[in-house]
Amino acid sequence: MKQFLGPFIFALIAAIGNAFFALGQKKAGTSGHPVLFMVFTLLVSIASVLSLSWMFPKMELSKFLQFNYKWFTISGIGFTATFLGFYFLFNKYGTSYYTLYAVLSILTTSILVGLVFFREDFNWYYAMAILTALSTIFFFYLGSTKTGNG
Repeated sequence: MKQFLGPFIFALIAAIGNAFFALGQKKAGTSGHPVLFMVFTLLVSIASVLSLSWMFPKMELSKFLQFNYKWFTISGIGFTATFLGFYFLFNKYGTSYYTLYAVLSILTTSILVGLVFFREDFNWYYAMAILTALSTIFFFYLGSTKTGNG
């Protein structure tokens, strides 16, 4: 249980932050320029993260940047795709469609990044989790066709 509690707490923090993001995204007024919301959201996020940076040890910035620049680029492209996807998903279909995004994220991150890229451990329980994620997509599809949202 102790091995699970740490990841659970961090996942919960991320999930709560993501819920706040979804709330702000959905409540914000839409515009013909979806990138504006991303820009101002990122400015607030950058200010928040910079204000927390004093809590962590100092390091040599130039070496850090030199070693990680390609990963910043990949992550930045991922952030952009995520923010744009959220903007259109929430504003066009509603926040209940976050279920679809979340399950697709489970599959893409767990399979592509975890299993394929990093070759992380995989067992029967993880396989069952993936199968239930796939069934969630199927049931979500059925639900969306019954409510007229699909």
